[in-house]
Amino acid sequence: MGRPKAQLPYKNRSFLEQILVTIRPFVGQLVVVGGATREEALRGVGAETRANVEWIPDVVAQAGPLAGIVAALQHDRESDWLCIACDMPLIERAAVRWLVKQYRKCNTDVVAARRADASAPEPFPAIYSRTTLRSLYSALTSPSHGLRSAMEQLSCWTPLVPTEFTDSWSNINTLADYSLLGQLR
Repeated sequence: MGRPKAQLPYKNRSFLEQILVTIRPFVGQLVVVGGATREEALRGVGAETRANVEWIPDVVAQAGPLAGIVAALQHDRESDWLCIACDMPLIERAAVRWLVKQYRKCNTDVVAARRADASAPEPFPAIYSRTTLRSLYSALTSPSHGLRSAMEQLSCWTPLVPTEFTDSWSNINTLADYSLLGQLR
């Protein structure tokens, strides 16, 4: 797409800043995982938001989202983690509130919702319990270190995303997706 997706503009902010501002009320600490440096990871995030964000590197560089989740879980082994990909600027507070409510209703390793048009749960946004560290680390160090296959080994609650929150579970993966952003909202 020409530059890191986290830096793409949306609603006068970068994707990443839009996500951070949206989830702030639901987390004790904003943490961004990945990127070679804090400066690189937070490029495009305004100074006020940036001041309230902690940065940690991936545990394995260039190993995808599973490495980021493992890095977060290793960073704070006492917390459960709300994880959102940097290419999901359509996330809404009401959708995060719904996800947190689902998490509080169950006793599973992961709460990862399913869209009506998908057969499998979406790995983001999702809440990963601190109890998942060992299994996810094991998956990361295995030959096929995919997040979706790792999730299949965990106890997951996969509620159906309410229709009004479907856009919150949308990734912007291509230039075509990016050009449709205005139509999704």
